[in-house]
Amino acid sequence: MDNMNLEIEEWKQMLLKMSNPDFFEVMKNYFGEVKTPFNKHNLISDLINFLSKEETKEKIIKLIDTYDAKILSAIAILDDPDIETLHYFAANSSTYSAFSLRLINLEERLLIYKANSNNKSYIRLNPVLKQAITDEIVSSEFIFPSIQAIESDSTFPWLTDSLVLAFLSIIIKKPNLLKSDGSFRKKVEQDFLSLIPDLERDFCDSSAIDIIKQALINLNLVKIDGCELIVKIDELKKFSKISTEDLFLNVIAATLLPYCESKFREDTANITRKLTALFVIISSILKTFPNDRAYSRTICSKFINYSAREFTDLKFDTEMILEGLMQHSLLKKIDDRHYKKNSLIDLNQRPDYSQYKQIVAEANFEITLKPWAEFSRAIIIPLIADLKKFDTYPHYIITKESFFRTLNHGYSVRKIIKYLEDMNKTPIPQNISVTFENWESEFRQIRLMHGVVLKISPEKQYLVENTKKLDKWILEKLADGLYLFSLEDREEWSTALCELGISPLPKIEYFYNNINTKFNMSLISIYETKIPINLSHTENEDLILNKINKNIENDEANTKFKDIIDNLRVTKAQKDDMLARVEKKLVLFPEQITKNRTPGTVREATGLDYRGKLQQVKEALKNGNEILEITSIISTEGSISYLVHPIELRKDKTNYILEGFAYPFRDAFSMEVGKISKVRRLRTSLFAPK
Repeated sequence: MDNMNLEIEEWKQMLLKMSNPDFFEVMKNYFGEVKTPFNKHNLISDLINFLSKEETKEKIIKLIDTYDAKILSAIAILDDPDIETLHYFAANSSTYSAFSLRLINLEERLLIYKANSNNKSYIRLNPVLKQAITDEIVSSEFIFPSIQAIESDSTFPWLTDSLVLAFLSIIIKKPNLLKSDGSFRKKVEQDFLSLIPDLERDFCDSSAIDIIKQALINLNLVKIDGCELIVKIDELKKFSKISTEDLFLNVIAATLLPYCESKFREDTANITRKLTALFVIISSILKTFPNDRAYSRTICSKFINYSAREFTDLKFDTEMILEGLMQHSLLKKIDDRHYKKNSLIDLNQRPDYSQYKQIVAEANFEITLKPWAEFSRAIIIPLIADLKKFDTYPHYIITKESFFRTLNHGYSVRKIIKYLEDMNKTPIPQNISVTFENWESEFRQIRLMHGVVLKISPEKQYLVENTKKLDKWILEKLADGLYLFSLEDREEWSTALCELGISPLPKIEYFYNNINTKFNMSLISIYETKIPINLSHTENEDLILNKINKNIENDEANTKFKDIIDNLRVTKAQKDDMLARVEKKLVLFPEQITKNRTPGTVREATGLDYRGKLQQVKEALKNGNEILEITSIISTEGSISYLVHPIELRKDKTNYILEGFAYPFRDAFSMEVGKISKVRRLRTSLFAPK
């Protein structure tokens, strides 16, 4: 059974669970008096057939106004929200009571219903009408309104892959950088600014140098050890294997984390979850905001909360996130109120530069890293070379010390040369290759080697010696029958040995205790963001907005219905009931009026009708499945309305006092019946007591 049929079955069950009076009130509105004997299942089938007719759907769509459209769009876009979420995104500036009454009206009109799952309640579109509502009404503009943004000059973000690599290069070269309190020494800060002038900026009231340091710590790529800042090379290698897009987003998220920290509940959220939440928020904004639209600060904040709807256990400082995104040049302010995405950043369409030179290797041992070089490929540069200067491009220089450092991390001269040639797209200058070989000879005079030693019998030795298949994994031939393999590539060379007939392979024998062969996994969590919303402003968006405006202006149907009612020979109570149904947009066709002349139950009392108001409260308490709309005059200038779940009617001397709780926060509610100016009973499952 597909999702649509499942939702229709769910909606049917909702109708079947209604009380008999409520169920027959629905049927009576569309088909007139229900005759006995009756079958609820057959009546529901008749209702589905009626709502499925194109003519019926057209009438329903024409009665939808802007506020209806905003709520319906929010339900469709927010993936079955609960009432509180819906109120946040769709309530406009109206009170909770006014919003709730509109929600109840949409339920009465069979446009929405409440579904329950996993002890939670969700608001969903009627599946019979869902496609028509989605096609004709739903628009992101109703909940995330935007304005046209004229393209202006943009600048690339200052925090790039290249800058992070340059920063790491400085740390790798000389890790003894810190004071005893963990802050950079003054001379170190000056060295950073001398090598990378673009770091001379403040970011959210902190220096860019401190921000990047803390971000790298948050990402588990560096650690503080006394006065040293140590790059965790193994973690860095793993981190570099994620996509360029995800890497960029994670670095940005890590820089924002310290400024959102105070808003997170520290007892429920660890650093991984916080980083993941920020990753999702930033990714959603950059992937979703169109280049040609701008949004108010309020709407940006709402979009942040929409993006982070799966992280409701965390609290976000949306102002700091927006400020951080602007300081990263990811968002830009176009006027006093509106912000747009930097159009130079397009995560949905990233060019493929893999065929281009990633570096330029010069005969003087200098390396220039191109701005499009991917982090995953350029990660070795800070090991091989020291940063010389970062102006337009980062310039590095290979020294004997940096070369030795690379060898110390398990790279052979062959691998280094191959890597540089792959990045350079041409052979490196010959003098560099010769110098590398001389340096390696000097380095290898004393060696401490780490890996797996393969010891093989003479009769099987030829299997290793007479094939080139294993060459790329053999770090060293130690002696006849003894070969040193890389531990990191164990899976690959184990497979190759088995294919050569050297199997089964025994377990590795260790000659020291407490060996830890597992790397610590990085704290970073890569999250697959789902972007179910399209904010692109198209002609269809304008058509929907124009259609809604015409619906508001065109009130011919209601005028026609009122004329029919005026000409009917019925009692005033019957007319009032019919007019009330028309005003609530429950009437789609004239036949609904002529077939349904029996007035409904009186559900409202106002003004000086004390007995009537008291009776309405008693009826609500008796039925147990109704809530009350309570209006009280608070001054000569106005009144206030409450949505109340009644619990008790208490008599105090000569007065009756209504006790209950008020939505949305279930605050205790108490009011003398005599001070109520209007009371109305509302049938609804949306606010049904749990």
